Amino acid sequence: MKKAVLVAPTIFEYSDPHNLLELAKDTEEAGWEGFFICDHLLLDPDGQLGLADPSIMLGAIAAITDKVIIGSMVTPVSRRRPWKLAKEFASLDQLSNGACALVSGCWTRNFRTSGKIRTRKSWREKRMKARHHGEAAY
Repeated sequence: MKKAVLVAPTIFEYSDPHNLLELAKDTEEAGWEGFFICDHLLLDPDGQLGLADPSIMLGAIAAITDKVIIGSMVTPVSRRRPWKLAKEFASLDQLSNGACALVSGCWTRNFRTSGKIRTRKSWREKRMKARHHGEAAY
């Protein structure tokens, strides 16, 4: 891939889904090869900024484009339900005819601003306790 657009982050005018779709169409018409959007859970501590949902937006972009590779940058996998994320991106892969990319990672800033800092160990321990008692853990 030589040329791609990265909309980072999807706030302000790009929190409007119509603006993102228009930009995706323009990207494809210009002959660029990729269109990526940021996948942030929270960008400001007060939670006042509007954010377009990345999975929903990628689905809409996949429906209106044919040639560009689409994807998220950088999906914080550790903050998602693995089965839901897998289902979302499997559907996106089908909708985009295989032109979907999942770029995954973990942004420390997202953890800090959400007020729910957890280590893998504490999360795993909570899951194990819940499983032992037959409860759901989140």
